[in-house]
Amino acid sequence: MIECIIQFGKSMRRSVSEADKDHVQIVACGVLVHNDEVFLFQRKERDPKYQLYGKATIWQGTHVPIQVGKHGLDLISTSLVERITRSLFLSREFEVSPIGYCWDPNDDKSSSHFGVIFRVNIDNDLMATDLRRKEFRKGRGHGIAGSFVNWATVNSGDVQSSLENWSLTILSNLKDFRDLQEAG
Repeated sequence: MIECIIQFGKSMRRSVSEADKDHVQIVACGVLVHNDEVFLFQRKERDPKYQLYGKATIWQGTHVPIQVGKHGLDLISTSLVERITRSLFLSREFEVSPIGYCWDPNDDKSSSHFGVIFRVNIDNDLMATDLRRKEFRKGRGHGIAGSFVNWATVNSGDVQSSLENWSLTILSNLKDFRDLQEAG
């Protein structure tokens, strides 16, 4: 996947890519995990994505911008770490590991976006507690609140009915992140 992005990917303005159906944008997506729990983000009703995609998600991400001296997996993971630390007002970076991707070329909402999924390991109990008190700030002023929940809760019918498609895809293919080997 990464080799394909390196070989065929090219940098362009987001507005140009969004206007051209022949291009697919790379989105760096992070699933925050602490011990045996995943962070479940709850969108607020004022967030336009609430109606478009669903009221909950297990990932947060960003379109991958151009950065001098960065490319491939380094560029994608750096973009994700910068987004998470900036949006959650964190002074500390966390270990991220690529775990897969999401892309549905047949879905009008997501066909122009290719999500590279990372596990974001929140390895500090105090930071995990602090994340529950913060609101994830979106670029356009829309906030998302959330909390860490166990895998059984995330896989329950009540939660799954509120999740957007990429979250459901991640869960259907990666039921449990605990045993994943760190990429190196």
